[in-house]
Amino acid sequence: MSITKNQLKRYFALDNCFSNTGREYTFKDLLNVCNNILVSADPKSSGISVRTLRSDISFMKSEEGYSAPIACYKGIRGDCYKYDDSKYSIRNRILNEDEIQSLSLIVAKLSQFEGLANLECLDIFKEKIKDYSCLTDSKTILGFEENIYLKGRSLISELYDSISYKKLLNVDYLPYNNIAIKFSISPYYLKQYNNRWFLFGYDSNTNKITNLALDRIENIKEIKGKYIENNAVDFDEYFEDIIGVTRKTDDKVETVILKINIKLWPYIFTKPLHGSQKVIEKTNEYIKIKLELILNYELESIILSHCEKIEVVEPLILKNKIISRIKEISRIYK
Repeated sequence: MSITKNQLKRYFALDNCFSNTGREYTFKDLLNVCNNILVSADPKSSGISVRTLRSDISFMKSEEGYSAPIACYKGIRGDCYKYDDSKYSIRNRILNEDEIQSLSLIVAKLSQFEGLANLECLDIFKEKIKDYSCLTDSKTILGFEENIYLKGRSLISELYDSISYKKLLNVDYLPYNNIAIKFSISPYYLKQYNNRWFLFGYDSNTNKITNLALDRIENIKEIKGKYIENNAVDFDEYFEDIIGVTRKTDDKVETVILKINIKLWPYIFTKPLHGSQKVIEKTNEYIKIKLELILNYELESIILSHCEKIEVVEPLILKNKIISRIKEISRIYK
């Protein structure tokens, strides 16, 4: 059984009461304590019922919960509750199985960033979770898409540190045309897309935000100079109008209409191309959808990846780009 945030608040509040040797707590006292905690966190809360409190106490006493030694005894004001063991606290207890499973999922996700500074403790966490767990089967049952052989992956730690401490960087970059470029970058943000990592920052040479693929970076070095603060870009919003990572400062949002083959539609329906995706027409042969986004290379690539099952209706500039690329593909394979 998963534990909600409100449940956890109640369990900790009850734990404080049961371990308090200086005061007696009746059932009504415990109910008031729990309700006060919930109302202080959310004034609109209506609190909990007597039944819920009994269920909380029962769970805390159970093996599925905390195996808490909660005892009921006759006090001055009637039946009262406390721990039999005055040294006991759920805060000192090892994790229950549900908590272990949740932590295992978090550690598995964080393991993608094992090259990142300050995460060297992941191996220790993994071993501790194994020690706590009642499960004897340690087979991996969860996999994340991550290319551990990707060039530039080892730079994540250094770049993360440079962003955190606002270091001005000199970056030696080798694009696919193999003509080396030097950048003077104030780094702001790291983004993963399509199993690759990208660095976003302010380029002092062009006075613009640029993005650099980590697998094309040859060398980075901290240099003296003024770090340009990021006061212009909110990266939580920066990617809302695009697919992937490519956009220019002056790019504008376009209305894109695509005709989706009916056989492909179940896939596009469950995995939308973009957050703005809306259905505008349905037939027995195709579905028309509308997207509001900035045109870029990643959008073209997704369209082409579905070959004949997606047709660009609008805008004309995107349609012509797709036609041009299809012609080039056809020329190569002739």
